[in-house]
Amino acid sequence: MASRRPYHGIVCFALRGAAEGEHARRAQVLAGSGFACLSSTRLKGCEVLRLRTINPLRNGVIGPINRRLWS
Repeated sequence: MASRRPYHGIVCFALRGAAEGEHARRAQVLAGSGFACLSSTRLKGCEVLRLRTINPLRNGVIGPINRRLWS
């Protein structure tokens, strides 16, 4: 029997034209709600959001996070 390795994904994304600190603020609000835990970081000098999906293949996971994050 072949062993299966867990599949994890890390997705980094940003809102175009966001003010400095906006990504960190949105990540904090969403994490504070208990719905999802995001972090903010910098890639090539730009502030971005980072989401680690435990099971990105599961239907219906990313959509609700996106809706809450950008509302």
